[in-house]
Amino acid sequence: MNFAPLTEKARAFLERWEAFAGRPYWPKGPSGITLDPGYDCGYVAPEQFAKDWHGLLPPDPLRRLMTVCGLKGRVAGEAVQGLRDIKVPKAAAREVFEKVLVPRYQAETAKAFPGVENLTADAQWALFSLIYNRGAKITDRDQGTDFERPETWRREEMRAIRALVPEGNLPAIARQLWVMGHLWEGGTRDDDGLVRRRHEEAALVWPEVAAEMK
Repeated sequence: MNFAPLTEKARAFLERWEAFAGRPYWPKGPSGITLDPGYDCGYVAPEQFAKDWHGLLPPDPLRRLMTVCGLKGRVAGEAVQGLRDIKVPKAAAREVFEKVLVPRYQAETAKAFPGVENLTADAQWALFSLIYNRGAKITDRDQGTDFERPETWRREEMRAIRALVPEGNLPAIARQLWVMGHLWEGGTRDDDGLVRRRHEEAALVWPEVAAEMK
């Protein structure tokens, strides 16, 4: 598939949300130890990590980080304390993002939302952001959900977007992204950030959505 080039608006959006911590951190929840820009070591094998970061980190930090690949949740949160001295240069993080993560998550986005390449450039990158942040899972088989009880579903809007993408219905896609924010409403400050991220992704797809939904 051919994604549109990264627009300035989408680049600014992604860099603002992924940010640059400059060292390994744990985003909490089911995440693993994470490096800029949003590279989650919990979901890669040590060999893949070594390949992705070859030449971008010194040998000792590279070796130490390989040992925490696959760790998730509280175990990762405990392990990150021993890695605070490792520095992740911004130039290295950007190279990994552009050469490793962008192609990987473009493929995931296309798999989750067939036809995404026919949308506007900003809409493509908004959905890329969604998959980069939430993953590409479409079915409700997450822990704590019951397919027989719709009130527990957490992927309903993902499925709705999947159906809307081939139609190119940008306003409807934006509305689903906006509504998706309800999954994190009333939670922690981090949850509030996820609500804002969904709303801003919606505005990337269709700027008028904020006026419609508020």
